[in-house]
Amino acid sequence: MNTTIVCSVCSNPNEILLKKCTDCGEILPPDHEKLRILILRSKHLKPAASNGNSEYLQEIANLKEQIAENARQYDEIKHQYELSQQQLTQRQIHRQPTSELEDERAALATERTQLLEMRRLIGTLQTIPYIDPTQFQCDTVLSTAHKYELQLGSFNGRTVVMKRLLRSVMDEQDCDRFRQSIARLAKLNGGEGTILSLVGASNVGEKNPQAYLEYMEKGDLRHYLRTTARSQLSWKTRVNIALNIARALKYLHGLDLIHRDLSSHHVLLNASKDAKLTGLSNTRQIDFNGMTNGVGNFRWVSPESMVEGKMYSEKTDIYSLGLIMIELDTHEIPYSSCLHRGRVMGDFMLMEALMNATPGAEITKHKFKDSPHWYRDLALRCTNLDPEKRPSAVEIASILHNQLREMTDMSSIDVNKVFPALRLPPAIVDLNLTVIRAKNLLDTQVFGTQDPFCKLSLGGKIATTNYHDNGGVEPRWGRVFTFQNIHPLDNILEVNILNKNWVMDGQIGKSTIPLEMTVEKVDERLSLTSWFQVYSRGDQQGQILLKFEYKGDLARWLTEYQASLENFKATRGHVRTMQSDEIQMEKITQILIPRLQAVGFAAAGIAGRVAGLP
Repeated sequence: MNTTIVCSVCSNPNEILLKKCTDCGEILPPDHEKLRILILRSKHLKPAASNGNSEYLQEIANLKEQIAENARQYDEIKHQYELSQQQLTQRQIHRQPTSELEDERAALATERTQLLEMRRLIGTLQTIPYIDPTQFQCDTVLSTAHKYELQLGSFNGRTVVMKRLLRSVMDEQDCDRFRQSIARLAKLNGGEGTILSLVGASNVGEKNPQAYLEYMEKGDLRHYLRTTARSQLSWKTRVNIALNIARALKYLHGLDLIHRDLSSHHVLLNASKDAKLTGLSNTRQIDFNGMTNGVGNFRWVSPESMVEGKMYSEKTDIYSLGLIMIELDTHEIPYSSCLHRGRVMGDFMLMEALMNATPGAEITKHKFKDSPHWYRDLALRCTNLDPEKRPSAVEIASILHNQLREMTDMSSIDVNKVFPALRLPPAIVDLNLTVIRAKNLLDTQVFGTQDPFCKLSLGGKIATTNYHDNGGVEPRWGRVFTFQNIHPLDNILEVNILNKNWVMDGQIGKSTIPLEMTVEKVDERLSLTSWFQVYSRGDQQGQILLKFEYKGDLARWLTEYQASLENFKATRGHVRTMQSDEIQMEKITQILIPRLQAVGFAAAGIAGRVAGLP
């Protein structure tokens, strides 16, 4: 049988397996058409002249059968191919609507978040005390920079600062941003004495909102350091300023907020040189998606926040605090010792050096004047290039508080007299902490389910739970951790709840628990299992279930610590006072020791009944 395929253009016969004509190059019929031609030829095939050749006839029959089988296989393959093409086409048809649906869902989620934030904003603004603008008496204009006008005046006999937008830059976006900053100040409520307080507001629902703030007589820290000789500022005052800043950050970070714009320009001092934080217009939740870089006074920002697209956390504030601590020592702006051709290094050169800095680089070798060694070590820890190696605000505040307790005003005492330090009790108390589960957490995922885990920090020690894959807003962990030789009164437990991919998705929430609060509530087994509030983006969002089990003689520890405080007060009380120590001593005497003695008696009674004693 002839198995060649004739070219439709030049009539040249070609081998059946060829794709193109060997003569003119014309494309030959496709394979299925070639197969159809062969089948038709086989049907019209006539036997050869020798009718008696049965083997030849059988060969022809076998050939026809093979061709028919190939045709059936081809039809089946063609059917499967057409079916798969049809399914692929359907998927492509539905792909675009699905993508549009996902975009719509994301947009709705964003609108819902914005609506909730707007409701919270309105709710907060409604709680702010209203001040009639006509009752404010302006004495002088302090400033007209950075879109705002600041007027110093009085309201009901109290000196306050009125802040409002300049008319030349006033637009709806600026008004909304200003309203948000007013609401934020109201929500922070002074940050337990560490954040500038809002006295009241006017016209918050109109185009010219006004905020009335407490007056800080000595202005911002940068101006104060620039105009004050180093000899005029004692180290006791310097440490106290740093402590108040650390406490302000501790308060902010405990609410799952970061400042983002911390510098000595945004630290204000009152007449007593007590420091309070301001500049909270850039305060934002720890939302790594869409977070902008370059916000803040350049020379105080962390290296990681300079890199475009690089994520940063609350530890960026810690870096800024470290620079302010160095500034409190030198009275100079950060990196003043970094010179280029005899002059202070310019911003762009400094930025490039910091972005490319590695541990030990010259740019990281900060210069000090006469600060104590412990102070330098702490400042250098804060300015570590690795954010994870920087201490938390809780730890910094604890260190500064304890060091301030040891410091004295050398101008009022005999400098040669040696005072004993506050000694910790010889008794040792350990803590077994069980992280059980959480509920009603913030859902950080628009699509999919989050995989939460916990990072625990206590007394400078860090531990992490496992991930709860697809745990969502109701994760469970059930992990037990042991923290040895803890301080039951001064230590504060920090629980950062994170998603597995936290670098991209950010923090879910945070819970901060002072151990002193748990000591007040332990049972006869020195144990407490309780739900604790979780904060997300500055608002309460969910709870976490923790179990505290204290191991050791807690009552003895408190008794010995109380004796140490009393001895410390007797030897140093005439030199300086620590109001917090006074409060702590009173609490130990009147609440904690009686409480533990009561649960101790209860525990003894239980043990006696178990043993069958009368």
